[in-house]
Amino acid sequence: MTDNDYTYQQEIEDKLEQVSRKAAAFNPHPPEMEEMLKKDRANRAALKADKLLPIITAGQLVNKELPPAEILLSPWLRRGTLALVAAPAGVGKTWVALTLTQALATGSEAFGRWEAPKPRRVLFLDGEMSLQAMQERLKMLQADKAGDNVILYNPDLDPDSPSVNIADAEGQRRIMNTIEEYSVDCVVVDNVAALYRNGENSNSVESWGVMQEFLLKLRREKLGVLVIDHIGKSKDANSARGTSAKSDVLDFALMLRRPDGYQQENGAQFVVEFTKNRGLYGDDVRAFVAALDPITGQWNTEDYSAPCNTAGRPKNDANYHAVVEAFNAGITSPKAISEQTGVPERSVARYIKDIRTGWADADGYHVDDFGDYQ
Repeated sequence: MTDNDYTYQQEIEDKLEQVSRKAAAFNPHPPEMEEMLKKDRANRAALKADKLLPIITAGQLVNKELPPAEILLSPWLRRGTLALVAAPAGVGKTWVALTLTQALATGSEAFGRWEAPKPRRVLFLDGEMSLQAMQERLKMLQADKAGDNVILYNPDLDPDSPSVNIADAEGQRRIMNTIEEYSVDCVVVDNVAALYRNGENSNSVESWGVMQEFLLKLRREKLGVLVIDHIGKSKDANSARGTSAKSDVLDFALMLRRPDGYQQENGAQFVVEFTKNRGLYGDDVRAFVAALDPITGQWNTEDYSAPCNTAGRPKNDANYHAVVEAFNAGITSPKAISEQTGVPERSVARYIKDIRTGWADADGYHVDDFGDYQ
């Protein structure tokens, strides 16, 4: 609606208000007029409400009885959860997506750490792999145990048509219809680059808004949502490719990276870290290393402890190196390190985060996943 349309609508409403007041001034007036006035007041109230945002007061919300969000994969994936798995190309994003899908569909555990209390129906939107490659991975993970609980979309199933595009209304409609038809509980999007194509700069804030609205729609439908994306080539090695707006509405973000000393012959092996979480702490979000046994199709995992080094700081940063020395000496409290070194506590906390990250070359300079010095 244009500004002129709004102006015209407002003029009409003002005239109706004047007529209504004049009619109400005739007292007494016939029952028929009274009924007409009631309908007019109701219509004008509805028009006014349509112009306002839906709101609730803080007091009302505090006292409102809301049903708890049902757990799909304990402890972090619930109905209405929006989660992201991000990693550089080839690290293992699809392995993680399929493993989580398998656990959800069979009511079993994933990586020996997360567990689905009962089987769920999962829609897996695969926009990248060939059917042959997907079949091989599903066989290795023994996905036939999931039966009909995993329904898979792959562009190769209809080679004469373009792959589904979440960026357009038709693509979204087909996805929503499929969700309704098959009573889906959880949706996996693998991956953003392949399934969300919105012009030349699909990573801009404006472009991402279309995808964000679709994700929020899935959340309102009480679906669990897992989005797979490539990691960004930027100074923020923990971010998904493109705009930082991608993480705004997320409840959880998991980042994958190669463990120290990784060799290609090691196969599917990576560190899993939560870079964003809501409401979890401690062991629930502890980083771990996962390695796939190609014979059994089982994952071997262990807690991950990052090596302590001078990641992300130049060699002449005296404050940083003072914090490193204290940390290596066993002092892990930011307040205690601040008192000993004189470095502000907020800076100490930031330096400790860099230490735990452990991404640097031998001289202590940060190197991103593409070998570019920052």
